This record gives sequence, structure tokens and C-alpha cells, in this order.
Amino acid sequence: MSEMLLLKLLDSSSSAPDGDWLLWDSAQQCVTARGELKDGVASEELKSHSRSTACMVLVPGELVTQLSVTLPIAGASAEAALPFQVEERLSCELERVHIAHEKIRAGQPCTVWVVDKSHMDEWLDWIQASGLRVSALLPDYAVLAAPAVFRDIHRTVAHVGNLAVSMEHELFACWWRPQHRDTDGTPVELSVEGAPSGDVTISDDRRLVASQLEATARYFSMPGNNLCQGPYQLHDVVLDTLALLRWPAIAAALVLVLHWTLLAVTAFNFSQQADQLDAAAESVYRETFPEARKVVNARSQMKSQLNALESQRGDAGLLPLLAPISAAYQGQSAVTVTQLVFQSQSASVRLAVDARNYAVIDAFSSELQKENLAVSRGTFRKNGEQISGQLIISKGAG
Repeated sequence: MSEMLLLKLLDSSSSAPDGDWLLWDSAQQCVTARGELKDGVASEELKSHSRSTACMVLVPGELVTQLSVTLPIAGASAEAALPFQVEERLSCELERVHIAHEKIRAGQPCTVWVVDKSHMDEWLDWIQASGLRVSALLPDYAVLAAPAVFRDIHRTVAHVGNLAVSMEHELFACWWRPQHRDTDGTPVELSVEGAPSGDVTISDDRRLVASQLEATARYFSMPGNNLCQGPYQLHDVVLDTLALLRWPAIAAALVLVLHWTLLAVTAFNFSQQADQLDAAAESVYRETFPEARKVVNARSQMKSQLNALESQRGDAGLLPLLAPISAAYQGQSAVTVTQLVFQSQSASVRLAVDARNYAVIDAFSSELQKENLAVSRGTFRKNGEQISGQLIISKGAG
């Protein structure tokens, strides 16, 4: 359901204005809720509606002058020149008024609203203290679809072409006579019951409405202007909070993206290393068991093959020798093992090693013997600055 919330403030010199409001269903063309504003206090019902529906506040048009200005340029230069174009048509100092304008297009008429800054201060202070979420502050004549004229008991509101006014009936008669000759089409005349017809005839077809707000809702036209511009711009607490959180949220999002990117790169590197290790394990497995035709999982198949060999040989297998050899080899930084061959017939291991000198070989042999291993030394020869040879290792007598 398309709804519109209109709030009309009465002309009051106090900072706590009176007024009335209505919630309008645009689809059904009917009022769904209405109420009054007393002493500037917004009811909870009104506040609730303003949080879910765009609320437009209408101020007395008598306090806002509408002008039409045509400038040959647009953009920032036009905005800077606009006050000087308006100044010659004002009866007060330029510093005392607030100027609000729609988008300026070169060579096209631009609607300009001029209002005293004291009124803007009062309206904006009230809006900020009311607890309402307001989307626009507009003079009451601006939202009537032109051409239209509305009359209530005391005043007339008219929007005809580029001209728009709100004034007492007697003043409107003086204003209308020179204007109606240039009016395109006959304005729609709307009036509440009991409103005087006035000294001038607008139209033979008069349509009764319950109030100005209902007339505004039935013949609503959203202007391209808003009094809340520049220093009087409205601020939504929720939107302001979101704006403050925007950059921290962007920074957090970037950190999160970098974090996941780093994780992805790390996972990719680990995957490559795992592939390299799997390839190396497969190569070792094929060298150890050349008769193997299919390698699915080299580490698992190697373990299965070794377990099978150990189950066949019992305590005379390779693994019972590897454990003590590994224990003896710990800390032997001066000894390098270049080859290990298991001789199944003699249940011994032939270990090809490189060392700095014979004293290192003797020390390594002593460590092997401490592990209850029998060690016999093969032929050693000079290999550059080192010596190379073989150690035959088997289970000791113990």
C-alpha cells in the first residue's frame, strides 16, 4: 500500500506550533489516519507513522515567497550568482533570508523559495526536538498540482503556473485579477464547506473537501525543491550513524578480503607442497619396490609393504634395526648417510656413510654398539677432504 504522511503547521509565533496531520492511502484515495498537533507535541501515533512513511511538513505559504529565476549558466557558478539575482526583488537584506532552489538548468526557469532565517530556525529546532523523521519541509502552496486554488474560512492558497501564494481572501482578489489573464487553463477550485466565494470568480466548478490537507493529498504534486537545504539540511540519526560507520565498515571489509586472500594463497602453497611431497614419496616407493605397477597412496602402500615384510621375518626384519640405528644417528652431524641397503638373507643393514675422519666413524660405531648392534667396518677410502665407506650393522649377541 502506497501511503503519504502530511503534517501542516499553523502560522504561530511560538516555537511550539499547532497543526494537524493525516495519513493518506494513494491507492485507495482515502484517509487512513488523522490527528492534531497540540503545543508542538507529536503523539506516539504520529511518530510511529513517520518512522514507516515519508513525512512531509507543510508550513504557511504566507511566510515563504516563491520566485522564478532564469540564469544563463548552471552548476556552482549559477548557485553563486543566484542570491544577487534574487536580492533586487526582496524588500529586506539578503543576509536575513534563506534561499532554497531546485536544480538550476541553463536558460530554464528555476523555482526559488525565500524565507526569513528566524522562521527556518524555529521550524528546524522543532523538527529536531519532535522525534519525527521528516523528509521534506515545504510551503503549503507548493504541493498543490497546478493549476489549483484552495479556499478555507480565512485564506486562499493558489498554485498557478510558476506563481504560488497563500494569503487572505481580500489580498488574493487583488493578486488574482492581473494574473488570471496569463493563466493557462482554468484552475481547479477546492474549498471547505462554508468558505466564502470571494470577490473574484475562479471557476464555475467548485469541489468541496474536508480540509486543506485532504485537498493537498488528493491533488498532490511533489516539487523539485525543499526548504531544508544548505545549513538547514535535515539529518536522519540512523543515516548519519550509518555514514559514520561507512569507512570503518569498508576498512573491516578490506581486512576480511585480505585475510581470506592470504588464507587462499597459503592453502594453495600448502597444496603445491603436498603435491611435491606426494611425488617424492611415490618416487621413493617405486625405487624401493620397483615391481609395483600402480601407486595410489605411496605412504600408505609403503607402510603396508613394510608391515608385510616385518610379519614374514619377525624380529629379523628391517624395522627392528632401523629404530636403534636412528637412535644412534641422532646428534651425529659429522656423519652423512648416503645409502641404506637391507640384506634380508643376513638380516643386516649396509650403511654407506661420509665422515670427516676415522675418529668420527669410531664415535658413530660406539653409539651403534650402545644400542646393542653389531658393527663391522667395510673398506673406507679418501674422498676429497672426507672419507667414504660402509658399515655393516646387525643385531648384537645380547
